[in-house]
Amino acid sequence: MRRQGVIQRWDDGKGFGFIRPHDGGPDLFVHASACQLRQTQRPAPGVEVSFETERGRDGRAQAAGVLPLHGWPTMDALPAGAVEQRRRNADEARAARPQRASASRSERPQRGGPSLRVAGLSIAALLLVLIVATATHRLPGWIWAWHAATSLLCFALYAADKSAAQAGRWRTPESTLLTFGLIGGWPGAIAAHHLLRHKSVKPSFRAAFHLTVVVQLVALSWLAWKGLRI
Repeated sequence: MRRQGVIQRWDDGKGFGFIRPHDGGPDLFVHASACQLRQTQRPAPGVEVSFETERGRDGRAQAAGVLPLHGWPTMDALPAGAVEQRRRNADEARAARPQRASASRSERPQRGGPSLRVAGLSIAALLLVLIVATATHRLPGWIWAWHAATSLLCFALYAADKSAAQAGRWRTPESTLLTFGLIGGWPGAIAAHHLLRHKSVKPSFRAAFHLTVVVQLVALSWLAWKGLRI
């Protein structure tokens, strides 16, 4: 369920701040990666937002999917000297944390949805099941077209949802994205995770997505074992 609040504090150099919910409770940590921003947009204290709540790696509640109620401030709308100060803060933060700026490629997929190895193994398992099942006539040949069509549709849904997030429009429900993955479109979702960098960070969504992949592969294998005659 989405909540509303106001950004109380924001450190642009470190890329995080805190949101005070309108419905009460403690201030919530928010990272810049949880905000749907364009290149020239920046969070700032006093901006009213809507957000979801999730558990961070430390087990504490934090904000996710943060959207402004009336638009994000742009750099040219900030007070005089604020842009230069933010740039200095960012430079100091990068100098203090060089290891983050030089993170290896092998670490990045862990933050961006399934790793390439896991994605490759999942797709290889799908292809193996389809090849064996259709070669032995235990699954109909149109099952290939089904997976291709649902994958393309799933990729398009992710792309549309990312565009809506950036523009502050109505988002596609996560349940819809997961459902299309569950019925066979998850290869397209994996492509969207890596190519579009969308829906690839939120832990709860990633866990649910991984579960849909496993369920779909198990269900497809069971249908192949039983023999689907359609």
